[in-house]
Amino acid sequence: RARRGGVLQGPTRMFFSGGDGDGGELGGAIDKATDPMLLGVDWGANLEICDMILSDPAGPSIAVKCLRRKIKTDNPKVINLALQLTDATIKNGNHAMHAAIASKEFMGDMVSLTDGKRGWEIREEALKLIQSWGLEFAAKRDTLPLFHETYTNLRVKGVTFPEAGSSVPVFTPPAATDPATFSQPVAQDDGKSAEQDDFEKLKNDLVVVEEKIKLCREMLPQSPGIETDDTLAEVIGFLEGCKPRMVDLIEAGMQGMLDEGLLGMALAINDDLLKTLEAEENGTPLPPMSPSIGGGGGGGGGG
Repeated sequence: RARRGGVLQGPTRMFFSGGDGDGGELGGAIDKATDPMLLGVDWGANLEICDMILSDPAGPSIAVKCLRRKIKTDNPKVINLALQLTDATIKNGNHAMHAAIASKEFMGDMVSLTDGKRGWEIREEALKLIQSWGLEFAAKRDTLPLFHETYTNLRVKGVTFPEAGSSVPVFTPPAATDPATFSQPVAQDDGKSAEQDDFEKLKNDLVVVEEKIKLCREMLPQSPGIETDDTLAEVIGFLEGCKPRMVDLIEAGMQGMLDEGLLGMALAINDDLLKTLEAEENGTPLPPMSPSIGGGGGGGGGG
């Protein structure tokens, strides 16, 4: 069965049927993935755990119970491995897993790691994840409020967050990603290259959005409307789906996670996106597009 990060080999098994009081098979897998004897993060094991969580409705609650126990230990190695696993479940999980992590108890445990008592490295990693989740889920504050609230509350208290570095948010969801990209994480000394790759991907994603906006504006004057024009409806649906992601991206840029050029490009494209959708909804004339910043030709609107 397919999932983000790869395909689980073999038939899906029934997990959590055991009753050892320690999370059953899932708990055992989490124990192995956070073993202090590991040389580093076992990305393959982490992705299998993500699949195990998705395989049973009880998976999120069991996983969070096990992960809380790990991040409350005194062993920095175990805590760091648990944090990396938690982030993997965020990136490869569903709403139920996100909601289980975005609980008062778990986010409280995350905040407790920021006091520095478990070491500076753990403090920085916890802050980095709190920041990342706060920005990524900013558009879902109505259903998952604690991600953004936790981040905002720490900022209000004057907590200094680490440099964003390669934590640039991914604009497009990594659906059906090649598992090899997860099993070979970028080494620390290649961080600059990873950051540049992220920026380049974000720029390419923005160009795609810009081209869709241009296509929409070309179609609108001749189209009878989305009720009967399936092609236009598909383009409008794509652009509507981009709105919350653009909000996330711009908020990240306001926090210094994007360079000035990329933030300016995002702001201009977001402005065109909103104006185009408004014109389609209200049947009003299309205003001119913003001057292109991303290198593509800026197109004027039809009337």
